[in-house]
Amino acid sequence: GYSLVESLSSQYGEHNYSARQGNPPFALTSELLGKIINSEDLNRSIKEKFRLSLELDPRYLMLARCVALLYLYEDDGAAVWKGFTVQQISEIAQMEQILCLEDASLEEYAALLSEMVDMGILSVPQEGRYRLRRHSFLNIIGSDLDQLDEDIRQDNKEAAVCR
Repeated sequence: GYSLVESLSSQYGEHNYSARQGNPPFALTSELLGKIINSEDLNRSIKEKFRLSLELDPRYLMLARCVALLYLYEDDGAAVWKGFTVQQISEIAQMEQILCLEDASLEEYAALLSEMVDMGILSVPQEGRYRLRRHSFLNIIGSDLDQLDEDIRQDNKEAAVCR
């Protein structure tokens, strides 16, 4: 919304809205909306805010990486669409030996995942199942198995130093 208002404000004269249509409100064209939605600044801002949200708590980022790993391990699109259980997510965290989640109970996992739903990172397609709210979030978290593993290893090293 902010980007739309900024764009319209800066392009008000260019589009000569006042001469053709008077003052706002005026119709938005699909061309103008497309330019705004596809703008590099908007996409960069969305990615930055998404990353900042994940970094509020290291467990959010690691849980997001666990969900991303499940996306990458699962070759059935229908299964991804249904989401993943708390148990599946915790098993990935255990398999990856994620230090910040090692003592978490399934109830704690569920509470953190619920917070991530409230933050707009995850959605609940079925009761007790979680998936990324947008598939494009996978590109921000990590869509490469090797890179995700390396990111997890690096964060685990940093967590071990802080203990």
